[in-house]
Amino acid sequence: METRQTLLQRLSKQQDDASWQEFVDVYQQFIYNVCRKTGLNHHDSEEVGQKVLLRLWKKLPEFEYDHRKKFRGFICKVTGGLIKDYFRASQRYQKRCEKLGAGWLGAEDGFGVELEDLAEKEWKSYLANLALENLEQKITGKAVAVFRRLLAGVQAQKVAQEFEITANLVAVYKKRVKAKMHEEIRRLSDEFQ
Repeated sequence: METRQTLLQRLSKQQDDASWQEFVDVYQQFIYNVCRKTGLNHHDSEEVGQKVLLRLWKKLPEFEYDHRKKFRGFICKVTGGLIKDYFRASQRYQKRCEKLGAGWLGAEDGFGVELEDLAEKEWKSYLANLALENLEQKITGKAVAVFRRLLAGVQAQKVAQEFEITANLVAVYKKRVKAKMHEEIRRLSDEFQ
């Protein structure tokens, strides 16, 4: 993938289908995950996510890139506005406010701050998952599969038995994949700020 800044420049013309598909591939799951974390169900998250992508497509030609700001902050602002619109338009708005707490959706500034925190946590999780997917394509053998089992909470001894390897090799795989994960997360963070 090209750097985000280059991608945003190409998207400003709104006629580059390949660039738009690349943008969707990078950000659609992140937007969906943020929607889900606010309490929307799967269907509503997909619907709001599509509205977010459409709004972004319309706004990107006028968007001016500033390397000092995080682009996902812009995405978060658009996403938050559309989630808020969704809750306001539904009969469930008041029920959700009561369920999540008065400051969550009720106060204008409370929603934005909490959504930014939620989106930041989700972004870190999204990058970690993306990094692990990338590593699966780069690292051959059992190392990533062993690491995934460890992440799932399976004890090292049990993982060693499942993969018919030694516990020491499990520890080596864990250390190796973890180091590569940190490198890949840093690379992705630099790329997508």
